[in-house]
Amino acid sequence: MQVICKNNRCLAFFAIAGYGAPMIVNNRKSAETSVACWIRKVIFYSFGLGIIFMLLPTPGLTADMKRLGKFQYWEAYTEGANEALQCFIISTPQRKQPRSAKRGEVFFTISHRPSAGTFNEPAIRVGYPMTDKVMPNAEIDGMKFRFFSGTHAKSEAEEWSWLADIEQAEALIAQLKAGSLMVYSGQSKRGTATRDSYSLMGFTRALETIDKACPGDAN
Repeated sequence: MQVICKNNRCLAFFAIAGYGAPMIVNNRKSAETSVACWIRKVIFYSFGLGIIFMLLPTPGLTADMKRLGKFQYWEAYTEGANEALQCFIISTPQRKQPRSAKRGEVFFTISHRPSAGTFNEPAIRVGYPMTDKVMPNAEIDGMKFRFFSGTHAKSEAEEWSWLADIEQAEALIAQLKAGSLMVYSGQSKRGTATRDSYSLMGFTRALETIDKACPGDAN
C-alpha cells in the first residue's frame, strides 16, 4: 500500500485486480487500518453490482454489505457496522464518448465514513490510465469542478480521480442535488479525450438514504 499525505489528509492506494484502489483518510493510521474494508468495496465495484456475490472466493467478505435501494439511476449501500460502518451511492454513465474507446469499469461514487469523520467524498473511476497533462473536470449546469487523478498523485490508481479542492465538496453536492446531468471530462495517457454523462435523477434520494444510514455532523 502507498500512502501520500498532504495538509493533514492522506490518499491511500493499494493494488488489487490489476488497479489501485483509492481512499481519502485523515491520517496515515486511518489509511492502514481501513484497508480491509476498502478491499471488499473495490472487489465489489470491479465485477459490477450484484454479480460479485457469485464470484467472490470468500463469501463472508460481503456478508455485511447491504443494498439500501435503487433510486432511478443511483443505488445506495452500507457496509460494516459500528466503527467499521461506511455508506456509499454509485451510478454509471448513461452515455460515454467516444463510444469506440476501450475502457474498463466506469462509475461515480459518493461515500460516508462516520468513524473517520468523512462525508460526501466523491470518487470517479474512468476505466483507463489518465494523463497528468490535463486536469479532469465535472460540469453541472455550467459550473465546473476540477478533479485530480492517481496519475497526478504519482500513484498506481491511474484510473481514479477525486475532487481537487476538498473545500468545494459542499458546492459539488449542492449542484448534484439541483442539477439533472453531470458531464465528466478526462483524457487518457494515449491522448483520447472522453466525456461521460451521468444522470442525476435519483441522486438526492439516494444520498438522503445514506445520510440516514451513516449520520454525522456533515449531513
